[in-house]
Amino acid sequence: SIAMIKEDLRLLTPQQAEKYMDNILQHFAQFEEDTVLYYLRFKKFFKRKQKKEEFEQEDILRKEIGSLEKTAYYDPTLGIPTKNVYLEKIDTRIREMTRKGGMISLAMIDVDRFKSINDTFGHPVGDKVLWEIAQKAKESLRGSDEICRYGGEEIVVLFSKETDYKQAMLVAERIRANVEEEVSKKILSTTDHLLNPLRIALIRNERTITISLGVATIHLRKQMSSFSMVWVMA
Repeated sequence: SIAMIKEDLRLLTPQQAEKYMDNILQHFAQFEEDTVLYYLRFKKFFKRKQKKEEFEQEDILRKEIGSLEKTAYYDPTLGIPTKNVYLEKIDTRIREMTRKGGMISLAMIDVDRFKSINDTFGHPVGDKVLWEIAQKAKESLRGSDEICRYGGEEIVVLFSKETDYKQAMLVAERIRANVEEEVSKKILSTTDHLLNPLRIALIRNERTITISLGVATIHLRKQMSSFSMVWVMA
């Protein structure tokens, strides 16, 4: 009877239930009409449920892939793009420059005494310092400049097209000055208890958070296979 079938189905998984219903009709020739109709309704319902579950699984998978892609291209610790973004952009720029000629200017930012900050106050404090530096550096850029985390405490800036060495140095100096002036000020005025030990150390030792920058400009003439590079440490 349908009542007995329903009772059995409650104890089974959807896959087991489907096999159970198939087995009933396969091994028994005579059924009441309502039993057969119930079976057909069950099969229709099961297929809808199965499609819904498959769609939900695909949706979960899409979200997980999207999350992984976001992690690959965006660094939440610093709030800026990752090294993968930089590598893609620099590769595109080099290809364009090889065809058309031109120049590429970039800067590498390194935090002074950062290992000491991490070792003394812990990585969570170090991460907060890096966040403040990255945000202040980003604010110091022009609209078409790119900033990415290169690795560890290193941050790379890819300047806009046709930025020459002199212009790159001016922006790099602005980044250095703004970080030195504003980041320590932000830490000294913070109410974040996590940063209290660092804040006290900065006051006692009369120190500020500083960075060093390396600036490079690559010149390449059209249809030339060689290029000249200049590195200057600020």
